[in-house]
Amino acid sequence: MDMVGNVWEWVEDDWFWFIDRDKHDDGSAKVRDPRLPMRVKRGGSLGSHAQDILTDNMAPAVVTDVYYLGVRCCGSSK
Repeated sequence: MDMVGNVWEWVEDDWFWFIDRDKHDDGSAKVRDPRLPMRVKRGGSLGSHAQDILTDNMAPAVVTDVYYLGVRCCGSSK
């Protein structure tokens, strides 16, 4: 509920260009070693085009880029 259209959401994943952009089978984040400054943002924001406001929409962002970005608090169902 309310997953898109307000602010882009940071996720823990590093940005991988063109290949290997899918999640790991166990749902854990994909990160590089060493970590690079390009990370993944998801969902779109109030500045996005309507066709880009989707829960599976993702784009690269530099970690210092905070324009239209936010976080979503969540917890485990266990």
